[in-house]
Amino acid sequence: MVEDVDIATSGWNYTYDATTGTITYTSAWGGCGWWFGSSSELVLSEFTVTTGGEMTYQVVVEYVDGTTSTTVVSSSDGTCTVTPEQTAIKQIYIQGYEAGNLTVTDVSYTVYQDTSLYYVFAFDVQNTSDWGGDWWLPSTQVEGYAEEGEVVTVNIDITDLLTATNLVADGSNLLITNSGETLSNVTMTVTYLDSQNVEQTLTYTVSSVPGSDNTIITTVTSELYNALNTSGTTVTLTFTVGSVSSKLSALTSGYQFIYVNEDYHALIVTREVNSVNRRFLISIPHEDEDHDGYCDTCKEYIGTDEEEAEIVTIDDVEYEVVYSNEDGISAGNWTQVDLGDLDLIEALSQEGAILVITRDTETEVSFADGEYEKFLLIDSWWSNDQTPIALGTAGHTSADEDVIDCTSDDGTTVIYDGSTIYEAWTDGGYADGGTSLVFISNTSASYKIVSIQVLVPVA
Repeated sequence: MVEDVDIATSGWNYTYDATTGTITYTSAWGGCGWWFGSSSELVLSEFTVTTGGEMTYQVVVEYVDGTTSTTVVSSSDGTCTVTPEQTAIKQIYIQGYEAGNLTVTDVSYTVYQDTSLYYVFAFDVQNTSDWGGDWWLPSTQVEGYAEEGEVVTVNIDITDLLTATNLVADGSNLLITNSGETLSNVTMTVTYLDSQNVEQTLTYTVSSVPGSDNTIITTVTSELYNALNTSGTTVTLTFTVGSVSSKLSALTSGYQFIYVNEDYHALIVTREVNSVNRRFLISIPHEDEDHDGYCDTCKEYIGTDEEEAEIVTIDDVEYEVVYSNEDGISAGNWTQVDLGDLDLIEALSQEGAILVITRDTETEVSFADGEYEKFLLIDSWWSNDQTPIALGTAGHTSADEDVIDCTSDDGTTVIYDGSTIYEAWTDGGYADGGTSLVFISNTSASYKIVSIQVLVPVA
């Protein structure tokens, strides 16, 4: 039987004795086999028939689409193995070269299982000066199939990208809008010729692009903008399909590991080579998820890989810096920057957290004198149904309008209670919104924000 279908359900010019497994062909080129039907969904990766070898015969596989494949064996070799196409099979039959008996002693098969993953995403441009994001989507979809853990490289056609009005230096992002499998270790490589006709490359990497999500690869700097607009520039994306960590975990589960050095352990794998079992070592980096200097895989002490914490003191209280952005942001009348992920918000959820914003010059603003100075936080999927979270300053308080008051402001450094901001974020429904955070300065003063930090008290 093959997938619940008996032999002798397909064929002509034959009789079949089920007790002995003997096919009797009443004439040459008679056929006997299995009928699966025109609506069959059966796909096999291998099919083998073993006979008594009484005559030469062939095994014919006919597919639902009407095509066929045939394998011929001689009477001296009673085993015939067919590797069918990966498409639905209508019928399989054994065809004798002459009239007479052919005894079928065994039939084996392997049902084909497609383990490949479907990846599909768009390569987009987002203009950060627009609240909702000005999206560019002309013929940028990339799709295909790959095995989990397979590394794929694709070329990105940037012809339409160069004519997109929302591609601007220091004001737009390149991102992947993913609607397929998770992508890991995503690297964008931009290759171009500089003014001396020397080939140069720019490389940008993100560790993971989850399925049904969009992830910023990089902000378009002036350097990148000029490279993209140089004649002959090419853009490639290299990525691993699926989650690398989960794939590695599945491959290594139950195997033996040994410590090699402070950076690696080795997986011991046994494989048969020329009928001899041999042992191989595959080196794999240590895994220290808790940053406690102990590898969770090989169970050996490897020394802590945790960077030394940055400690600052404010009003005789020691704080650890758990989030820091020191890119430098020009303050002004409704200027904004996409901070990328939501790490700042997550940091504010920690007990005792404070938000510290530092200006490069001392500033004095008085709302009562017609001046203003506040900061706003909003997620990347902001809409008119949501109100930005407004953070006040010493001269612009909740007595003036609806803002979260700062706890201190000496003109250079302004501090806020983290829990108050975090509660406003969650209560406002932003936790269910986008995946990146937009920071906005709204002030009549002129200065640069040199850092945005989240601090938590040292235990």
